[in-house]
Amino acid sequence: MSKKIVVVIPLYKSKISFFEKKSFIQCLIVLKNYDICIVYPNSLDITFYKFHLKNASVSYSEKHFDDYYFRDINGYNNLMLSVNFYQQFIDYSFLLLYQLDAYIFKDNLKEWCNKSYAFIGAPIHDDILTIIEQKYLSDFETGIKKSISFMNGGFSLRHIQNTINLLQIKEQRIQLLLNKNWPEDMIITLLLGEDNNNLPSKCEAANFAFEAHPRDAYKTNLKQLPTGCHGWYRNDFGIHDNMFWFKHIIPVYYYKIQFLNQFQHIFMKYAKRLNRFVNYLRFSNN
Repeated sequence: MSKKIVVVIPLYKSKISFFEKKSFIQCLIVLKNYDICIVYPNSLDITFYKFHLKNASVSYSEKHFDDYYFRDINGYNNLMLSVNFYQQFIDYSFLLLYQLDAYIFKDNLKEWCNKSYAFIGAPIHDDILTIIEQKYLSDFETGIKKSISFMNGGFSLRHIQNTINLLQIKEQRIQLLLNKNWPEDMIITLLLGEDNNNLPSKCEAANFAFEAHPRDAYKTNLKQLPTGCHGWYRNDFGIHDNMFWFKHIIPVYYYKIQFLNQFQHIFMKYAKRLNRFVNYLRFSNN
């Protein structure tokens, strides 16, 4: 049992989808040798999660917080930027945040911890970064370094003491960014980067996790899957991203979709021919 790392799974609903369950069970299987902590709102019924945690025979704990922190993205951002949240895990050196749209492929967390990065998550893809810069960076004070490598926090390894220090020192700046609706992972990576904390290169971060455009990341990563990924079934990333992950995570689902797509293609092909034939007969009779 590793006391260096705690796996933290945020929960906010009692019933989850097939994909979320797939992510949850995978976490319990791959990370069974680590302490796992589920964090959730006070009012949440966690019967489903406890059943699977006990069934997996993992060491786990529970921490619950005010419902406010799980009501919407603003509440969640405030929780992830709360000193109190990280102090709950002060006995550990690193915290792996594992949202239920994440997926872990292999356990090499100790290797990542040995690199002593303050934060590592999937690098934000360039086209998404352009949108982010337009939305967040253009209206903020001068001095922001656009060269900072922003990383996603949904599947991320965080150095606990470094994060606490950052949140205490940068409290006012963080509040200013929160008021502008910045996501918590952007705030953390921005401020860590500005202070020259130990952060991975974009290339190395991609070895830890993929998010958007996984096909491109897969090629860049020499056709090797990363430690994990984030957003693997999300609709807003597009069907091509989804199909990449289905192929590696749910092969049966992937090939079923491939079959249906092929069937649809054949059906449409012959439907067009049939339509032309019907039109031919119609005009022939005239």
